Parts: sequence; C-alpha cells; structure tokens
Amino acid sequence: MTKNEKYIVDMYVRYFGRAADAATIADYAADKKTSVILKNIIADADAEKAELSKTEFVNNAFQNLFGRNATTKEMNKYSKVVDAGKDLPINSIVKSAAKTDKAVYDNKIAVANKNAELGGAELDLSKISKGNLVDLKTVTTLADLQTKIDA
Repeated sequence: MTKNEKYIVDMYVRYFGRAADAATIADYAADKKTSVILKNIIADADAEKAELSKTEFVNNAFQNLFGRNATTKEMNKYSKVVDAGKDLPINSIVKSAAKTDKAVYDNKIAVANKNAELGGAELDLSKISKGNLVDLKTVTTLADLQTKIDA
C-alpha cells in the first residue's frame, strides 16, 4: 500500500468505524493530497451521520474509535464542540486515549490494514472492543478476517 492508501485506511476507520473496500480507497487516493483526502472523508462521514442527535453523534465517534460510548465527561466536552458547529477533534481524541482505548483503536487499524492488504472488502469493525480484540497472526484471507471479527 502507498503512504496515502495507509492514511485513507486509518482515517476511514476513525471517521466511519469500518474498513474501506478497495474501490473506496482508490477513490480517495485519487485526491493525492492528504489534506484533501481528510477533508473529503470528514465531509462524507458527516453527511452519513447527518440524522444523528448530538449524543448519538458523539457516541458514534467513540464507538468508531474505541468500541464504547463516550463517558459523561467526554460527552459534556464534545457536545459543546458539536453545538459550536465544529468538527470533533478526532486526532486529539485518539492521541489522548487511555491505554485500553488505544489498544482497541490500534487493533481496529491493524484489522483495516490487513483487510486492505487482502484486497479489501467493506468490513464492519464495531465488534472490536476491549473484550474482543482480533489476533491477526493466523489470518490469511478475508473470510478468516471476518471469522475472527465475528468470534
């Protein structure tokens, strides 16, 4: 994978909570610049989530990243961001994640990268959580990957 394709895989997980298929990666990669890629991913994710309430929107971000809802403290903080009409600071949320949250996030990224290496199908990562991390050591096909996620 190219540097931009890896970036797309990472950002797609962050904003959509699922692994992108090969065609989606190729579509975003055509934009060439990472700043344009990110802008388009954010716009597409926001459009997909337009009907969510503020609480659902914030919880969706935390589910996508860490497989859990936002804590009360996080909800209070990030609801204000949404109320102000701003994008959630996803990169900051990831960087300040607790160790267990970071482990879930890292596992989702590893699964998404493995998915892309194997040819990439759109893959729901919502089952990956603190209690359900995916061991990729024995994964050799997309079917193996789906089986591990569903376990």
